[in-house]
Amino acid sequence: MNLPNDCLMEILSWLPAKKTIILKTVNKNFFHLISNSFFNALQARHVKSTNAGILMNRHGWRYISEVLFFDQASNVPPDSMKILSRKMQNLLGSFNGLIFFEGNDYRLYVFNPVTKTIAEIPSPPNVQLHINATLFSRAMCVSSDNGEEFEMIFIARKKNLVTKPHLEEEEEEPFYFTFECMSYSSKYMSWEYIAEIDLGERNIIAEDPVFVNGYIYFLSTTAATDTTSVHPYILAFHVDKRKSEFVPLPEQVQKLDGDSYEVRIAPSSNNNTDGQLCLIQYIKKERVVVWVMMCHSSASSSSSSSSSLSSQGFWRKVHEVDIITLGLGEVDIMTLRFGEDRDKEIGNYILIDGKLLVFSVSMYIYTYDFVEGSLNKVGKHKQGERPRLNPYANTLHSCGKFEQQI
Repeated sequence: MNLPNDCLMEILSWLPAKKTIILKTVNKNFFHLISNSFFNALQARHVKSTNAGILMNRHGWRYISEVLFFDQASNVPPDSMKILSRKMQNLLGSFNGLIFFEGNDYRLYVFNPVTKTIAEIPSPPNVQLHINATLFSRAMCVSSDNGEEFEMIFIARKKNLVTKPHLEEEEEEPFYFTFECMSYSSKYMSWEYIAEIDLGERNIIAEDPVFVNGYIYFLSTTAATDTTSVHPYILAFHVDKRKSEFVPLPEQVQKLDGDSYEVRIAPSSNNNTDGQLCLIQYIKKERVVVWVMMCHSSASSSSSSSSSLSSQGFWRKVHEVDIITLGLGEVDIMTLRFGEDRDKEIGNYILIDGKLLVFSVSMYIYTYDFVEGSLNKVGKHKQGERPRLNPYANTLHSCGKFEQQI
């Protein structure tokens, strides 16, 4: 039975990029179908709802990156990672199969490791690209519906001095950080300045901004500090309205000592237009809890599982797992205190698609599926005990009209 080309293209477009590239060698018909730009866009739209693996690098810059896959059906050519490690100075972000990074030449690039295509992104105006102690940059792809072009949000941390007229000679000039936010369109190859964002009184976990439903969310640190009495918070910045508001963490989270837990934020899905914000709380030596921000129109829930919020909505607890289930075993608090059982601690973690917890323990990566209740050991890495974890989707997404083959 011979299928029409449009039906065949639809079926093949659900496969990971690795499989579709292999099919190019089967016959000429497959080659022409899969080489079609329309097919690349279709495949990118279908596969973006799932992530094939994680892209990792050390905190900081000038370190080799690695990629680990959850499914052997997904992969990238080995020389692609060599290209990335040779050219990359700082990983900015990953979305729908595209990797955004700052190069060793202080220029911005977008790279697809499957197709081995790359495109330079013009430098944003009035921003000096250099990653050091006073500047941090991050990129979030907010739209790529046609699979050929993309829109990107770029943020750069800016160090501002605070003027105080009565400083003693031995006192250092105080400073605070803000973020400059701008957007880039690959279709028009143009930048638009959005705003300078005041991040509030607490330090911000700069590596974890999340874009959901028109908002950029920034998460503050939770540790106790002598400089402020403000509780940990999430800063919600509306891109179109250029307005910010502070969102408190769930009441059950706020009641804990800030040094006893860590938090991360993530979108509930890879679709930036209709997802929800997730808060992932790791209570050290105890459990991991996932909260989802619900809109006010959602059905009410019991006080034990929800926490009222501002205009953003309210928090609802949706998942919880103890460290025994995560395979960490019973950790002795005294030995942990002196660092003799560091391999029993969770180093870093992220949440993918609202249900898959990806976490590092020592030099290994594990996943735990909250829906299926399954724990899986993904593999070993070389990026330190707290590697940066970035979801990666295996797609044929274009780097834009000016992409080049490497």
